[in-house]
Amino acid sequence: NTGTGETNPSIAWPLVQVLIGLAVRPAPLSATFYLLGCWGVPWLLGRLYFDTPERQLLFLKALTAAGLALLPVALTEGVWGPQLYEAFYGAHPFEFDGAFRAVGFRPLGLFEHGTQYALWIALAAVAAIWLAVSRPRGRRRAVYAAAAALLVLMTLAAQSAAAILLLAGGVGFMPLFFWLHNLQTRIQALAERKSMARE
Repeated sequence: NTGTGETNPSIAWPLVQVLIGLAVRPAPLSATFYLLGCWGVPWLLGRLYFDTPERQLLFLKALTAAGLALLPVALTEGVWGPQLYEAFYGAHPFEFDGAFRAVGFRPLGLFEHGTQYALWIALAAVAAIWLAVSRPRGRRRAVYAAAAALLVLMTLAAQSAAAILLLAGGVGFMPLFFWLHNLQTRIQALAERKSMARE
């Protein structure tokens, strides 16, 4: 009651929100567990198992290879549209959500959404670029550089602004990482010299 004899309808709003929340499909709690399972568990496993530089290098190589494995998907679905998911599982709820691009289609593969595919390819491209620039000159560096170029083209072909920004951001921060690594190496070397001089 507002004091004027009229009932204020805004007091019922929390009740409306609860009823809306109960009607949402999937239910908020189950959606939370789903997202934790899809994104949180892999992140946690990555933190547990890729804890050394050697294992992190192995992860970068695996990520690059997984991105390159999607080349047939990129070629076929980029021209003819999403097909692979439907062939394996039936109709996809987001099959053509954002699939139509300025040129051709954005592939879907077996991902939940075309944007997820594009982000995966962009991450694979960043991994390949890191492998290429961190290797000494030679055959392996050339192989990683070729893989990086192909994955960058696949990212651009997916025509996802988020993926292109992720790729640009990852590549843009690489000089900072190398500078920090060199700085850390110099500090460690200086500390070792000082400890040897004291002895």
